[in-house]
Amino acid sequence: MELSPLTPRQAARWESGGKPHTLQKGRMWSAQALCILCAIFPPPTRYSSMLRPLSKAEWTPARAAHLLNRAGFGGSPQEIDALAALGPEAAVASLVDYDRIDETVTPPDFALEGPPEPFDRRAMRNAEEEERKKMQRQRRVSNRVDLNHLRGWWFERMRSTRRPLQEKMTLFWHGHFATSVEKVKSTYAMYLQNETLRRHAAGSWEEIVSAVSHDPAMLIYLDGARSKKQAPNENYARELMELFTLGEGHYTEGDIHEAARAFTGWTIDRKNLRFRESPFMHDRGTKTFMGKTGDFDGADIIRILLDHPEAAPFICRKLWAFFAYPDPEEEIVNGLVEVFLKSGMQFRPVLSTVFRSRAFYSNRAGRTQIKSPVQWLVSTLKYLEAPLPDPGLCAYVTARLGQTLFEPPNVKGWEGGTAWITPATLLERYNLAAILVEGGESTRDAVGDGGRDMRRMMMMEDPMAEEDNAKSRRERRRQMQARRKAIAEPVVDPDVVLPGALRTDGETVRRHLQWRLFQSELRPKDREAFESFFATLPKPRTWKDADVRAVVHAMLSTPQFQLT
Repeated sequence: MELSPLTPRQAARWESGGKPHTLQKGRMWSAQALCILCAIFPPPTRYSSMLRPLSKAEWTPARAAHLLNRAGFGGSPQEIDALAALGPEAAVASLVDYDRIDETVTPPDFALEGPPEPFDRRAMRNAEEEERKKMQRQRRVSNRVDLNHLRGWWFERMRSTRRPLQEKMTLFWHGHFATSVEKVKSTYAMYLQNETLRRHAAGSWEEIVSAVSHDPAMLIYLDGARSKKQAPNENYARELMELFTLGEGHYTEGDIHEAARAFTGWTIDRKNLRFRESPFMHDRGTKTFMGKTGDFDGADIIRILLDHPEAAPFICRKLWAFFAYPDPEEEIVNGLVEVFLKSGMQFRPVLSTVFRSRAFYSNRAGRTQIKSPVQWLVSTLKYLEAPLPDPGLCAYVTARLGQTLFEPPNVKGWEGGTAWITPATLLERYNLAAILVEGGESTRDAVGDGGRDMRRMMMMEDPMAEEDNAKSRRERRRQMQARRKAIAEPVVDPDVVLPGALRTDGETVRRHLQWRLFQSELRPKDREAFESFFATLPKPRTWKDADVRAVVHAMLSTPQFQLT
């Protein structure tokens, strides 16, 4: 008989005494022989030249800055210098082996209280119309207030973390396993999912897929919580294959139906917002999935999917596109897949290989990636060593640019790449940069009567207080006015961005700000424009804060700044 090759998982399962699902006897003997041969003659790692690690002699501050931008959210000149001093191996390890870095973070206030009380639908049905509207309004506003706190909490983590790669990977998974609070309607469930993605950010492929399959937000978003043997829902089974593990064209409609049957009974305890397995909802019948037959449950489906020959290339290709550039060469994909499989489908070795590789620092990768709105905001704050602005303002800024945390547009997540930039959003980036750098009238205009979206996202306290009289309304208006005034203050400190000792001449100023904001040479056209702009300003020795802010805003308002 012809022996087809085993996957690493099947070989490992046989070696440990387990029994593969549908392996024939001859094939199991071939697995045993394979294990013996591998022990005697271990296969070499066939790194392509593109994945060969960068040498210490090739390591430069500019490459350290590139690493910090892509594996995190950028950094100040001092942070870049510190990373550059480590050398390539230690620099990559300092980011990838983040578990060694102690970081204690307090959950947002609403999460400290545990899951909220389940919504009393019976009381709402029995209430008078006016009372019912009030209950619905209070529920909506309470969830929105918590959501603003959650967004602010995550923005602060990205801005201040000592583990930038962990947060960057959490952002990657947030777009990969996309769910939206708009349908989930529970900020607490979105918080739990965010923590799940962070906990498994650079760990095992099987563990993160399993954890997401058990996740309450995902079970609600793709209707798995109500899937039962009498009526299996196919939404999660379809997206698990198409978007999460394999990609289109590698499964059949029959596979979707059989996988949906296997996932029946995976539901949630709505009181505690925790995963619960219901034997009464589960279809215990025989299923045939991907050519294998058995009484499969969801865990079996996940294992079979990850054994599929397209699973490893699919996720390795997507990781490379996120961190380096799209459409990687096949030799890169093959090299990453080899590392991935040899590690038992662990992401940390793959990330280490990516960040040490020559291709990652090549011209195809450097300064070619359009910053996502979240990357644009957080990296700008880090470059300028500025604190996080008002959380509602942060949410407003990224929403205006096309990325609202916890509200991706659909199950595919954000398209990314060139989709981030249109003539309208490019102008928005330039205008919103003024809010961060200059504040003042530019912010007040945005928060004025026309800025309804901004006012809604700024809302951190409940405006629908139980007491609704003239006095309480005046107090709320006073609080909002004070809030708007505080938001109108710029977050950038000119003395931090451009210390007085560096304000000697235009060339010194240009070199310092160019390194701080771009970590590369200005394009000739941009350099010429800035030199002309500097000529309209007083001599740098006499610059006031307003002059520094104007120069910084001008540099942020360039096409080159939108790239990383």
